Amino acid sequence: MHDQCWRGVQLRDLIALQVVAEEGSFVAAARRLAYTQPAVSGQIRALERCVGVRVLERVRGSRSVAPTEAGRILIGHAAAITGRLAAACAEIESLRDGPALRIGSFRELSTSLLPEILASAAVERVDVRDGADAGAVVNGELDAAFTVGVPAAAALLADVVLSDRYVVVARRRDPLAERAVVRAADLAGLPLVAPPAGRHQVAVETMLGLEPVLARRVDDSGHVAGFVAAGLGYGLVPALGLTLPPQLVALALDDPAAARPIAFVRRREAELPERFEAAVFAVCRRRSAGALRAAG
Repeated sequence: MHDQCWRGVQLRDLIALQVVAEEGSFVAAARRLAYTQPAVSGQIRALERCVGVRVLERVRGSRSVAPTEAGRILIGHAAAITGRLAAACAEIESLRDGPALRIGSFRELSTSLLPEILASAAVERVDVRDGADAGAVVNGELDAAFTVGVPAAAALLADVVLSDRYVVVARRRDPLAERAVVRAADLAGLPLVAPPAGRHQVAVETMLGLEPVLARRVDDSGHVAGFVAAGLGYGLVPALGLTLPPQLVALALDDPAAARPIAFVRRREAELPERFEAAVFAVCRRRSAGALRAAG
């Protein structure tokens, strides 16, 4: 019998509970929902009849209302229900507009090259997922992806579209900044601030034969600038997507092998929009990984 009562719960009543709890009053909730105050009160009463407990109560010493413990539980589930409905709405809308192009990327490329690629390709509907790997392309979760390094999978086509050169970040007034290019020997013994010890980062450090005093390993290349600006060392980071404040400069290394490969990955049988693939190769040809953007 109780289950039958719960089946009478209306979505609009759950939404009314959410809004009343957020606004703290029936009057403000009614204004936001474009209902009358008695209509909102009626929705809450109907909800309470269905669930069998009070979901709102007066806040002592004020005219405000707040959810009861049962109300808070219900609001948590209501948020999940309305979220799933919103997702269903978006998926159904996508059927009308055509499927989105699902692209995997990573932060540095998403903030630098990817917007230019999408604009050049005139892609109207795209779903970009940062942090996705080549496995998501293999299993069909993504249509294509940009990866650091070249994945080895028979089901994939992978083209290296960029060689992302590493640079040295230094303060503009540092004597090292006067050099046109920096040699590995110039960095020997200097305190280094570097991104996490990923495969390519460690490979570049090893290849250069550096044995720096490691001042810090930070979350990503973007955090390196703050430590260098504070005088805590010199940065050794990939150039792609690097943005520096005016007091810092990025110095080229004299070894072109100090780089990480950026690959464009898609399934062999996939049929991507021709204009998108063309834009990937055209933009990457035009844009050198060593083209840095410095603020000011």
